[in-house]
Amino acid sequence: MQFHKLTFDDYQVFKKYSGKDINYENSFITVYIWSKVYETFMAIEDDCMYLYSIMEGICEFDPPTCPNSFLLKWIDNCVAYSKQMHNKYHITILQHQYEYLQSINSSLKFEQCLWKQDYIYKIDDLSEFKGSKLQSKRNLWYQFNDKYKYEFLPYNNDYDALKAFLEELKKDSDRDLLEKLDLLALENLTKFGLECFILYINKQIAGFCIFKREETSVEIVFEKANTKYQGVYAALVKLEAEKNTDKIYMNRQDDLGIEGLRRSKKSYNPIRIIDKYIMVDPT
Repeated sequence: MQFHKLTFDDYQVFKKYSGKDINYENSFITVYIWSKVYETFMAIEDDCMYLYSIMEGICEFDPPTCPNSFLLKWIDNCVAYSKQMHNKYHITILQHQYEYLQSINSSLKFEQCLWKQDYIYKIDDLSEFKGSKLQSKRNLWYQFNDKYKYEFLPYNNDYDALKAFLEELKKDSDRDLLEKLDLLALENLTKFGLECFILYINKQIAGFCIFKREETSVEIVFEKANTKYQGVYAALVKLEAEKNTDKIYMNRQDDLGIEGLRRSKKSYNPIRIIDKYIMVDPT
């Protein structure tokens, strides 16, 4: 296979071959932004797309978008290429692909990959915090709404102010990495087709979000808030949903393997969690 380093010029080809699932790996902008941290490579072979990133010397293959009938061949090609490159491999697939493969060859070994799960929500649920399962979020929203004088406004060349806000939040090296990605997205909102809204409390930035609107869904690409404001994340979630009521679903992406973030995402009552499985190089 002939791989090349992913560039922004690959957008149309990526769009042609990406799947209909709303997992974040099917979002070109998300993949492209993270390619600035982990080198990412793309190839088209037998009318199928192959995409992998190099992480700690391992070829991390994104889920395939080929028909189920070609899955085994796709996996064989990933394994063969990794060996050719003298790299180990991690091959990620979606739950329906895993179920298909187990039905035809149960000897294939995959592990559930919790840290890559996508959390999918109904926008109507989040815009109103409907039902008993979201009662606690509704209460946080009421407290936030009563306590603070806030505005939720579209980005208007507030780059320096947001950069200073991110500096204030920064606590560790992981924050350094995420800050760079946030700023990359802010610098390319128009190019990437992203939208940004800023939450102000008493004219001070309390949080912001960057999202990508798709045909029936919206993907939250980045979201940050200062937790000194009680209920600020619940407020952000609700306000994001209110800006996208013409869509059906919201993808709030994965939890990065962080237990606290996993509990938080589950607390907003997702209607679906896109499970993923990973084949790990046994060598």
